[in-house]
Amino acid sequence: MGITELFFDQAHSPKLVYAFDPGDDVGNTTFRCERMNASAEFWIRENACDGKLGICDNDSEGSGSPCVESVFESWGVLSDYRKVLEDARRDGSIFSSIFAEGKDHFVVIDAFSMGDHYVGVVLRGSKDIQRAFRLNIFLTVSTDILCIADAEGRFVRVNEEFSNSLGYAIEDVEGTPLLEYVHPEDLKPTLDAVQRLNSGEPVPHFINRYRTKSGEYRYLQWKSIPFPPYIIASARDISDAFSLSLSLEKEFTTDGLTGAANRKFFEHEAKRLIGQFSKKGIVSTLLMVDLDHFKRVNDTYGHPVGDSVLISLVKLLTANCRTTDTVARVGGEEFAVLLPGAGTASGFTVAEKMRESVEAFDFEGVGHVTASFGVAELIAEDDLQRWYTRADTALYLAKNNGRNRTVTSDMLYLSDERIEIIPWQSEFESGNSAIDSERKALFQTGKKLLEAYYYQYPEEEARLLEELCRLLAEHFAHEERILADAGYLDLDAHREIHNSLLSSATFWNSLQRKESFRTGAFYAFLINKVIHDHLVREDAKYFPLLREQKKI
Repeated sequence: MGITELFFDQAHSPKLVYAFDPGDDVGNTTFRCERMNASAEFWIRENACDGKLGICDNDSEGSGSPCVESVFESWGVLSDYRKVLEDARRDGSIFSSIFAEGKDHFVVIDAFSMGDHYVGVVLRGSKDIQRAFRLNIFLTVSTDILCIADAEGRFVRVNEEFSNSLGYAIEDVEGTPLLEYVHPEDLKPTLDAVQRLNSGEPVPHFINRYRTKSGEYRYLQWKSIPFPPYIIASARDISDAFSLSLSLEKEFTTDGLTGAANRKFFEHEAKRLIGQFSKKGIVSTLLMVDLDHFKRVNDTYGHPVGDSVLISLVKLLTANCRTTDTVARVGGEEFAVLLPGAGTASGFTVAEKMRESVEAFDFEGVGHVTASFGVAELIAEDDLQRWYTRADTALYLAKNNGRNRTVTSDMLYLSDERIEIIPWQSEFESGNSAIDSERKALFQTGKKLLEAYYYQYPEEEARLLEELCRLLAEHFAHEERILADAGYLDLDAHREIHNSLLSSATFWNSLQRKESFRTGAFYAFLINKVIHDHLVREDAKYFPLLREQKKI
């Protein structure tokens, strides 16, 4: 079986084979239609005008059938078809399309060289019924926006839905540059997409904003394919869905009160920076920020005023950030700032600018408040928990060394502040005797641990530290079971705090064993954050529930 037989044996596409004299000059070749299959004959008879004979007719008595050239001649694009054959002979293969402007005909042609004497042609169309199709049908069968543009980016044809969606008359659009309608901020990505299409690459998903006749911009989602020398594209108006998506994204990634990023987004962005550091070595720095004595603000002026202070704080932090930085609310009055590409020195400088801005600001209804900052540069050993813990503990060191200051994680090794544990008081009682018994034991063990530390009894200090960590884990687990039975609605959030505290305690306990540094930094964290802040302040949130159930 020869090459032409193999060619015609494949599928049922309209196919033709042209012979030519290799001695003919490229660009001035005489092509003779040697053979076509039944599908090609059917295509020709469907599209020929009045059975007109074509230039390759070889029936001397005039009874021959029309040929494919007669079709393209009647469409006024015979020279375009001949150029496709010439290009196939010269380049080996060509994938092109012919558009008969004003005739509403469009056909895709796959032509290729078959040795030194022949060129094969396949006419391609939908569902492999290789035929030209009427553009008017193509443009009206869909409820989507449909259009055809040329390689220069001018609209050649648009459908009625284009007019309905954007408000322009069809005749006012055809012949105009498509970039004329694109939002200025979307011009570059749109031009990039056009260039990709002109290079033969489909663009299956692309979103930009188009200006309507009324001046409003609508979000359009495009799917485009190259049909050289044209681009065929469909689009849907997704403005309503896009606006809803943006609204939902903001809702799920933004703190509703302050407008800062929420903890979920902070963790996502921090993990991204950690991954970037591990792959490319790009450093980043984390700032932890906490308003000093914020509880006094709420107690003195009320929570609405306190909320106003938090909103103003976020504005101050953001004003000292780059657009690539992230300000996030990670707790009540506690915030985190991610600084991509910044080291400790840069982080310290930014934190100091922020601290000074807060100190100088006159908060409405309150006056002046201050904030403390902890700074930690990302290092190789860090995962999210370890990085967060180093910055968070630096923050607590700042708060326990006078507040209104910035402390970097490398300063933790220099801490030697005096730490005191407050005595147990009746107001700390929750209403559940088992929980209160465990909490009293933690207070007592913490007090003994500090005494062993200050009076330099290292063996006793090590034993009490192990005991305190054990009691803490047991208490948290037991407390969670009791709160679950009591139906405490904020149990999930409370459990998350427990997990964070235990991870931090484990981290600092292991760190002080491996590295030589002043352990005052660790005890500042352990006593102030775990015992004072959590056991006294955070646990007080469930006291009303347990006290009420005790009465029953």
